[in-house]
Amino acid sequence: MRKEKTIDRFLSHLGTCKVKTKSRWNRYAFNTESAVSYFSNLSIRDKKLVVKNDLWNKYPSYTCSISNPNIFGPLIEQMVRYISDSNKEDFDIILKNSVGLFACAALDSSYGKERVKAAKRLSKAKDVRVRRRCANIVPARYLTNMSNDRSESVRSIVIKRVGIDNCSDRFLGDKSGWIKSHAILHCDISSFDYKDILEANIEELSKINDEWRGWSKRRIVNNILRKIPIEELLYYMNTVNFSSGTEEIINRRLSGYKQDTGNQL
Repeated sequence: MRKEKTIDRFLSHLGTCKVKTKSRWNRYAFNTESAVSYFSNLSIRDKKLVVKNDLWNKYPSYTCSISNPNIFGPLIEQMVRYISDSNKEDFDIILKNSVGLFACAALDSSYGKERVKAAKRLSKAKDVRVRRRCANIVPARYLTNMSNDRSESVRSIVIKRVGIDNCSDRFLGDKSGWIKSHAILHCDISSFDYKDILEANIEELSKINDEWRGWSKRRIVNNILRKIPIEELLYYMNTVNFSSGTEEIINRRLSGYKQDTGNQL
């Protein structure tokens, strides 16, 4: 009960911080100092109740919608930034307890060891925006667990930090077609059952008429065709019709094969 009353009163006060503008892009400006003053006068318990409320998970950082009541994203970010400069005790409460948009703002306004410590705490947060920030901050040993994150964008950050050549085998079965095709390109062809993957994707592509829908499968096929032994490539000549890119890969590889055999003769 106290939790609901605390957040309701907080939101009610944020509503009084709105200042209408004549801008066609920004409906409101906000009185940041008023919001900061209200927060600083709360008890420690109520401050924690405010910043760890699930409301902030997926709360928009900005909205252009006239009908959307969740308009306080810019004010939350301004407020946290202000507190980070003016009140270390309150900022520590936010950094150590916040979720969602509050946590995003706290990570963006902190530095060094305290930022790393907060990122460790938040590496499994519900809000993907928070996890994306954490993937860029946490020590390398945390990236193994984050490589299994349900969000493709988080996994992509992990790959960028580690380097795809160092972790390609981990992502061969990734549910994202883009990540999986990227992993295949950088992985040793002998380290996975490429024939099953190739034939499964060829079969699925044969049933797809929409070029856009099949782009990831086409990329997987092309990346495998780049790497398989040249003798096996001859068995997949029927794939040239999948795209101009597929045809180009096959023609280039076969032209090199013909030159080699011609020189041997």
